[in-house]
Amino acid sequence: MRLAIFLQAPEVWGAERSLLTLLRSEAAQAHQIDVYVGPGSPLVRELSNAGVATQEFPFVRHKSLAQGGLRSASLTAVASDFLSIAKQAIRSRKLLARYDAVLTFGLWETAEIALAGRIARTPVIFDFHVTFSGRVGRAALRGIASLAKGVIAPSLATYQQAGIMPKSARFRVVPRPVSALAPTSQAPPSSKKLRIGIFGQVDERKAVLEVVTTLSPLAELVTLVVVGARPENIQTAYEKEVIRLVQQQGHDWEVWERTNAVGELMSACDVVLNMSRHEAFGRTVVEAASVGALPLVMSGGGPEEVVHDMTHGLVISSWEELTATIVSLSDQFQDGKSVRLSPEQMRATVERYSPATIGSRYFEQLEDLSKAGPLAES
Repeated sequence: MRLAIFLQAPEVWGAERSLLTLLRSEAAQAHQIDVYVGPGSPLVRELSNAGVATQEFPFVRHKSLAQGGLRSASLTAVASDFLSIAKQAIRSRKLLARYDAVLTFGLWETAEIALAGRIARTPVIFDFHVTFSGRVGRAALRGIASLAKGVIAPSLATYQQAGIMPKSARFRVVPRPVSALAPTSQAPPSSKKLRIGIFGQVDERKAVLEVVTTLSPLAELVTLVVVGARPENIQTAYEKEVIRLVQQQGHDWEVWERTNAVGELMSACDVVLNMSRHEAFGRTVVEAASVGALPLVMSGGGPEEVVHDMTHGLVISSWEELTATIVSLSDQFQDGKSVRLSPEQMRATVERYSPATIGSRYFEQLEDLSKAGPLAES
């Protein structure tokens, strides 16, 4: 199959890491794949290192996004966006006609590419991993998804959070592949405190500030490390407030900027938290289990689904329950009982979400959707 993949990728986070892993999988080698990215994307360098050629693509710049999104944008901006999408679709139709199938790996670029696919009669599959809590955003998301020939999401929760009930065969679920983290050569450091980690973007959606506030009264019982802040010169006000509160706790609470030492840092944790309000998958949940740290997630969304799927970890439903759970785990830790996962649980996690296992499933579903008949009713 000759496949084109379109994504803007202005930053490289979990979803982009998953795509890199998919493209390195054995299943991907059976296809001829071209990747089109937005101007200046940092993903180009990493794709090049993986031996994947890229081409720059002039995606539509949405005026409505510059005005704060569809809910707050002017009618003029929204109308301008629709016109730009239509023009780009017409210009791109000949490019898409070269391919057997097209995969879009981002929300806003899907509209123009899916419309071009309709004109060129090339099936466009949407990798659906963006979640919204707002009503307007969810409506836009459902509309964009409806333009595609098929949709692949990393969890059933992704659809449910968007108000989509995947009743037809055009909606598929394939978990993300997660490469095993580089093993640390050292055992987790001995400590008198339970060591807790948070990994990934430090933003409001991840509820990092609430975690810090909730755990601060327990500073005598636990050590907290937050990993994933942006460099100081581009930190948001939210990140700066998280850092300020963490630094108030003393030398054994830390905030790290994005780093390649995730395996070492996560291996040193007893518990890894993912308290996201809405998230499509929860890559850090799998990574934590693969190195033995106990995953602890907030109910609702992809992270909870991952915990249930791999049968390792804990799910809580409130901040009060988080406090009680951490106190209980700390008590176990103080009694000399490890809360970490067993080697057998670690191995099972690595195998279940390996690039070989998930890559094979993903490309099978992609081929199947591209060969399906006309769009089914959702």
